[in-house]
This record gives sequence, C-alpha cells and structure tokens, in this order.
Amino acid sequence: MSVSDWINFAALANIIVFLWVFRQMLTQEERVTALRDALRLRPGHLLMKLWWCSFLLCLSYRLGAGSEATVQAIAYGIFPTLLAALLLIDLAEMKVKSYTEKLQGEFKRARRRSRQAVKTAEKDSD
Repeated sequence: MSVSDWINFAALANIIVFLWVFRQMLTQEERVTALRDALRLRPGHLLMKLWWCSFLLCLSYRLGAGSEATVQAIAYGIFPTLLAALLLIDLAEMKVKSYTEKLQGEFKRARRRSRQAVKTAEKDSD
C-alpha cells in the first residue's frame, strides 16, 4: 500500500470514529453541553476541539479525494464540509435546548411539589 492509501484509510477511520463518538455523546444528556461547546470552539475541552478540527480536515480531504493533490482535495471538499459542520453544530444545539427544557420542567415540578408539601405540613400542624 502506498502512503496515499494509508492517508485515505486514516482519514476515513477518523471520520467514522468521530461520528460514532459524536452519536454516543448526544445520547448522554450530561455530555451534550460539553460537546456543543467543543463544536463551537469555546474555551475548554481542548482534545475534543482538536479532534473536531481533525475531523473537519479529514472530511474535507475525503470529499475532495478525486483531485490530483492533497491541497486541492482539501479545497474541493471545504464547502460540503462546512455544511456538514453546521448541521452537526445545529444538532448539538437542539439536543442542548431539549435537555435544558427537560431540566427546567423537572425543576418546576419539584418546586410545585415542595410547595404542596409545605402547605400539607402546615395544614397537618394546625
């Protein structure tokens, strides 16, 4: 196998593993916020940000793989890669929003229950 074959294999493996980890992190609600912050390149989560940038570079390279040179391959794949990045970021944002709404709903229910418990305790003490 030539060097370019190994580069193609490594890029494809990186893409597949990143998407699998991304999917796993979306199913774990406590990690969704960290994932969103890493995808938006906010402070913290350095390894995830580096892997995110590596994923985007590999995806751009693989999408432009029909070209002659590596630089051209990355350039040809930039537009679809940016679209894929926006879709993944939006997906993470939606998961964070639904998780936040779920937590707020649970907080409101707990507050309502505690008020009812206090009222019941006051009635019982009278």
